[in-house]
Amino acid sequence: MGSCYCVDSSVVGCLLCHAGCSTDKLASSLAFHPPSPPSYALTTAPDGSRRAVFDPSNGEYFRLARDWGAALAQCEVDEVRTRRGNTVCVLRLRRPAADDAYVGRATLIVSHGNALDAALFVPFASHVAHQLDANVSVYDYSGYGRSSGVARVEDCKADIEAVVRHHVERLGCDPARIVLYGQSIGSGPTCHYAALAGLGSRGRRSERSDPRKRLNVTPTAAYDVGGVVLVSPIMSGLSVISPPEGANARCTPACVYKSCDVFKNFDAVASFRCPALVIHGRLDDQVPCSHGIGLHRLLVDAKGGGERFGGGNIADESGDGTHGEDDGGDGTKTWKHPEPYWVKNAGHQNVYDADPPQFFSRMRAFVADVNARAGGGSDGAPPKTEVDVHPGDEKVGKVCKSLSAGRDGGAPIAERARDAPAGFAPQIMTRGG
Repeated sequence: MGSCYCVDSSVVGCLLCHAGCSTDKLASSLAFHPPSPPSYALTTAPDGSRRAVFDPSNGEYFRLARDWGAALAQCEVDEVRTRRGNTVCVLRLRRPAADDAYVGRATLIVSHGNALDAALFVPFASHVAHQLDANVSVYDYSGYGRSSGVARVEDCKADIEAVVRHHVERLGCDPARIVLYGQSIGSGPTCHYAALAGLGSRGRRSERSDPRKRLNVTPTAAYDVGGVVLVSPIMSGLSVISPPEGANARCTPACVYKSCDVFKNFDAVASFRCPALVIHGRLDDQVPCSHGIGLHRLLVDAKGGGERFGGGNIADESGDGTHGEDDGGDGTKTWKHPEPYWVKNAGHQNVYDADPPQFFSRMRAFVADVNARAGGGSDGAPPKTEVDVHPGDEKVGKVCKSLSAGRDGGAPIAERARDAPAGFAPQIMTRGG
């Protein structure tokens, strides 16, 4: 007999009733914890462009302003309107700065972790941009940072839809070179978009020669992206606070309230029509590694059922995760979900710090593969100039002491940053000591 989880389910039931039986409101109160106040402010430059600066009025972020203010100053700022009426703030880092960085180059669109905003991710994003020689864009969900509205599940979905559309239609990104990077709770909107794109891909051909002509006829249409990276991902919202299905109990919250679950990544991944790299720390005690293992298994086991993707068979019969993609009539390319990276001695927030060279080795190989499959302007080779990364690297490695002052209705930084970007432990990272 399995253990009884009736008390756990009863607590969730009470919380659901308190939220007016609205799963969206319940998820909003449990899953989303934006830094309050935001870490950054927006200013308007003399030329009319928007710029982001670490909020000078917030004493908690003075060290970030000192050590990482220059990285934030390099970001271009876009304010994007969503189909739900909110305005989402996007911080963009171009690599290289000269010419049109979005032609023939990969672009990572980051859905960050729970308890931080886009500016707090920028130090690591800057490092990623240099290491991968790629563009990196970090956006804030509705209700986070300087994005308007309130953080809710449906708004998060609309947010990423609008951000990807903005990159393709306004910035000229080739969707085939876009990599969606979702960390922790950010795996929710990331999986949503990849699944939406996968569902829309069935039976339609790609138009890689002109990305702007690709199908996008409704507010919820999605572009076929080049790849997905899931870092410390969740199986679903309820599965984070519920024992796994293997617990052999039908009274777990995930089982009792399955129909009310949110961010059902375990369902979404079956619709992916692009490769996905899963990265998870083996010692993660916030989102157990079993979540990443389960998602990778579902990705590999997903069958195409004989459906067509861009004129090619989306899955072979081997069940090894290899999929076919039509090459515009010039032959058939295949792709395969890469081997997952289960990070030894890593928890939820230090999958980068545990082995920086290995982390970037996996990421470089993945991005190079995305570029190679996109073709036309890049040979997919790794960047020629690579910076050796070592644990404790001055650029990303030294941790300042936890700052706990200035709650203003929110948790201390040490708590709020528990979903910090890979490589940025629960405390704020600086170059100084």
